[in-house]
Amino acid sequence: MACWLVVALAGLFAGASPPSPEQRDKPKKSKKDYSYALLFGTVFDENGRLVRGAGIRVSEKEGKKRWEATTDVQGEFAVHLPAKAAVYLVEVSAPGFQGDRKEVAVTGDERQDLVFRLARKQQ
Repeated sequence: MACWLVVALAGLFAGASPPSPEQRDKPKKSKKDYSYALLFGTVFDENGRLVRGAGIRVSEKEGKKRWEATTDVQGEFAVHLPAKAAVYLVEVSAPGFQGDRKEVAVTGDERQDLVFRLARKQQ
């Protein structure tokens, strides 16, 4: 029974040709090869406690593109943006809290660190 498996696998690989010298020498692109801007942030409440599950919305100030994220258990978020000069509006919202927003200018392939402090809604 194992014999037919070996024959089947050999048939699959028999049609494959080795890569040409051009293919072997050509650098492979991975996600690491692409440049991007990174918005990294942490969301706290007014007492300095982390806010988990806060919604993050990033939108171009001069455009229609939008990105969304959610804070993790450490109150942190990360959003990859195109590596170009642009201004973005970053809005944070969470149930029971007043929202907050900031404008962020990005000039290219860089990292911007943001801190948000959300106040609880008055009941």
